[in-house]
Amino acid sequence: MNLSKMPRPESAPQTFKGYSAVATLHADRVEIRRNRIAKLAGHKDSITYFANILKPHGKPPNRLVNGYVHLATESDPPHLRTAAREVSKTWIGNERSILFTWNQRDIQVKFLAAVLTAWRQASPGREE
Repeated sequence: MNLSKMPRPESAPQTFKGYSAVATLHADRVEIRRNRIAKLAGHKDSITYFANILKPHGKPPNRLVNGYVHLATESDPPHLRTAAREVSKTWIGNERSILFTWNQRDIQVKFLAAVLTAWRQASPGREE
């Protein structure tokens, strides 16, 4: 039996727990779901398709400051800031970013690596 012509099965979604949010990585998109307290603070859930992501990037957490992973799209500023007039221009307020604490640093590294791998597979011509 020739297995090379069979369609590739879709991989099961991967889930990564960040600070006040859970990111679910699918074959074609990333879903970020905020918890109730984050929603009360004005943060929104988001679904971002890999076709719309220009570049996924992140900053690792340290003992003083949380780290993040940001799925940059055309509508986002080139660099997220700690403080800005518009909340969507900060790494804490952008709906396509997820925060990670110092204790979640291993999860942040795994999530960024998984997003980069899935992004490259979904968009073969793109480079970092």
